[in-house]
Amino acid sequence: LPEKNREIIFLYFFGHYTQQEIGEMYGRCRSTTGYQIRRTLQLLHKEMEVLSHGESKPFAL
Repeated sequence: LPEKNREIIFLYFFGHYTQQEIGEMYGRCRSTTGYQIRRTLQLLHKEMEVLSHGESKPFAL
C-alpha cells in the first residue's frame, strides 16, 4: 500500500484517531477520510485475495 494510506489505516485502527481527527491532520474533511479508509481496505482485501490464490502479480487500481 502507498505510505499515506498505510499511515491513515494505522492512525485509524491502531492509533484510535477518529476520521475527523485524521482529516484535520491531512487537510481533508471527515467524509473524504472515511472514503479513503474504505478504499484502502478494499485495495488491501483484493491484494490479500491475490496472495491467497498464489498469483504472482499484485492487484493494482
